[in-house]
Amino acid sequence: VYNTNTGEADLYKRSTVHTRRGNILIGDTLFYDRQKQFGKAFGNMVLIDSARQSSLSGNYGFYDEVRDSAFVTGRALAKEYSKGDTLYLHGDTIVAYVDIADSTKVTDVFHRVRFYRYDIQGLCDSLSMTERDSILYMYRHPIVWSGARQIFGNQINVHLADSTADWARLPLTGMMAEHIAEDCYNQMSGLDMTVWFADTTV
Repeated sequence: VYNTNTGEADLYKRSTVHTRRGNILIGDTLFYDRQKQFGKAFGNMVLIDSARQSSLSGNYGFYDEVRDSAFVTGRALAKEYSKGDTLYLHGDTIVAYVDIADSTKVTDVFHRVRFYRYDIQGLCDSLSMTERDSILYMYRHPIVWSGARQIFGNQINVHLADSTADWARLPLTGMMAEHIAEDCYNQMSGLDMTVWFADTTV
């Protein structure tokens, strides 16, 4: 159903909207306002940002094209595939927006966060990823695995280089454990730690 006077559309049975920015909004049911450039998706929502090579998906979400912001909840998943490998971010709720201070893309993930890439995996309660510095800011009981190494602390900031996880900083007390052999581990703790993944140094 499309109202030519108001620019409002109700779309059913797995529909797709192509926005003016070139993004694609997909859902089992879509409500889209062409004048306000705002859309809601119910059921298997997918938002594809081809320019940034990323996507959001979940059970429900909306996209505000004017503010270039999006919200998704219910088995929420963000994919970022502009680098050498895809980064998968899971959580209860994901909010993506542009910071008006410097036009940087920010992705916030809330509650029961899990992320995965071939070289790094992690868990935490909440996470913020900024395009400005390519850092994952992990909060509340974060844990990161990379190869045979595990780091955990009160907060972990992970820097992602183009093709690999580069380093991580634990500014508020942290611990590192590395599996060496059967029943044999290297362990280290400190009030402020920096871990380099590439050359296995701490």
